[in-house]
Amino acid sequence: MMAMVLRLLLLAMYPLRSSTRRWKLMERFLHLNLSPDKARSVELACTASGKPLGAYYFWKVSQALQFMALRHLNEQSALQLISNLDVTDYDKFGAVTNSNRGCLLAIPHHGPFCFSIVALVERLRHKRPVLVFYNSPEEHASNGIFDDLYLRLYRDSSTGVTIAHNSRAGIAMASKHLKAGSFVVIMPDVYARQEDTYQLPFLGRSRNVMLGTASLARHCSASILPLSADLCGDGVRFRTRFGALIEPASSIARTRVGGQAWDLWSDYRTTLTMFRSLGELMREQLFQWQYCDSHYLSDLAPPSLRFEELTQLLDLLPKDPRVQVSSHSPIVVE
Repeated sequence: MMAMVLRLLLLAMYPLRSSTRRWKLMERFLHLNLSPDKARSVELACTASGKPLGAYYFWKVSQALQFMALRHLNEQSALQLISNLDVTDYDKFGAVTNSNRGCLLAIPHHGPFCFSIVALVERLRHKRPVLVFYNSPEEHASNGIFDDLYLRLYRDSSTGVTIAHNSRAGIAMASKHLKAGSFVVIMPDVYARQEDTYQLPFLGRSRNVMLGTASLARHCSASILPLSADLCGDGVRFRTRFGALIEPASSIARTRVGGQAWDLWSDYRTTLTMFRSLGELMREQLFQWQYCDSHYLSDLAPPSLRFEELTQLLDLLPKDPRVQVSSHSPIVVE
């Protein structure tokens, strides 16, 4: 019944999808708070996905209606709604569920990610324990919506689902779950402090990211599955798209290459692979990403170097007196 109501409400909004101009009245109604720069970033995200600006507004209307519906449904009705709207092809997901190893399900704040997480948890929790890991609403106010949803659905320990916020205790809990072969849902596209991040190329710009997902995977010998949620064209149904499984680098190489330098290099390489995969999954609907209003604020794309230029730069490296190269701590260049 609720799915039908959502469809009827969004049917009236279909013309909005083809709009090419900015609707400030709509922005006020949806509490989007778009500055001119942020609006430009959203427009660039829409253009990169081959969609007009109206597609962004239509997505935001759909998101607001779905959250409104969840607030007024009890636990069973909410689960039924999510199940009814899910059109995901789970065939590619089978190999992951059949393994006994711990696995990090890396999902960005893209599309109806809350729905995708619940749909995945419902499929997995009867097979192995699941931990959902994210920043608390105190750190990120927007997390309050799905914090309320997850706690309502999984507050009982008998569900096989644990909720953990990003803290020392939460990280320890995630590590324990992964080593025991559980699934851990994590959102890698957010960070608290920029000084704790590293830059990498992502969707035509440089993105500051944490290496925590890769570090957890390496430390616990767990795999990483990139995935992303997409809202379907009707504005109601959704699907989860899966990337290729990522394996952390073998710890055997650590003793050969050397300690912390290898850890950093390995985690960065794994993170780069993960974000490349996420970028491909998100590319068709970038305007559904929570951070599309800031990602394209800079006009600068990641710098690219020809092979000859890279060779010249590498030739300068051993001439730097600050670089101490020895057989015990070599420099690793991928």
